[in-house]
Amino acid sequence: MLRMDEISTLLKSEFGIVSSSIFSVPGGFSAKAAYRVAGEDDTEYFLKVYEKFLPTTRPLVERIDKYMPVLDWLSASSSLCGRVLAPVPARDGAYKAETDSDVYVLFIYVHGETPGVKGMTRDQIIELAEILALLHDASGGAPPEIHELAEDISLLFCEKLTRYLSKSNIENDALFELVSPYNGLLHTAMRDALRLRDTVRLGYSPLVLCHGDAHGNNVIQGERLVLADW
Repeated sequence: MLRMDEISTLLKSEFGIVSSSIFSVPGGFSAKAAYRVAGEDDTEYFLKVYEKFLPTTRPLVERIDKYMPVLDWLSASSSLCGRVLAPVPARDGAYKAETDSDVYVLFIYVHGETPGVKGMTRDQIIELAEILALLHDASGGAPPEIHELAEDISLLFCEKLTRYLSKSNIENDALFELVSPYNGLLHTAMRDALRLRDTVRLGYSPLVLCHGDAHGNNVIQGERLVLADW
């Protein structure tokens, strides 16, 4: 990971931002690190760092170029401006900066706190529902990257898990020993999941934008509730 002086250099070279101060702040479960950055023009930024090759963050990192332009479009829309995190593009137009091991993404900083484990109040839940409704209704003028975000609900893991559970010659496999007593239950659950998948595919419903992980740790309560961690 970069030192503070190296982060300052990265911000200037990649994002064109001259920082007056940089502080380490909580970044959430998926981030390797996060920083609150004060620019010389008094604008504050939120810099998140993700490991490129960590299995839990690699899918997110690989999709940054697809979902960040959509988030930028949403944050600039009249209905969701100030209600979702606003990303800051790099000087080359990309929404990230990279080192050999890490990826850096930048947002406008939001002053506030996450409800977290304390739980959301009724008013916060209502406001979050309003944000999600606006998100589902967003359509006109979306960037072309939006079409690359559609989920195919193929559930490929079901096929892989079925093959794994059917192996009878596995020895000294701690995972197999752990799950094998639940073999029948897992097969039933997979059959139900595949049946539901086929029901969704056969039915008609419009594709809408979804956050996918909207809970108390992924919202920030400032002057208004802001949806974060896409």
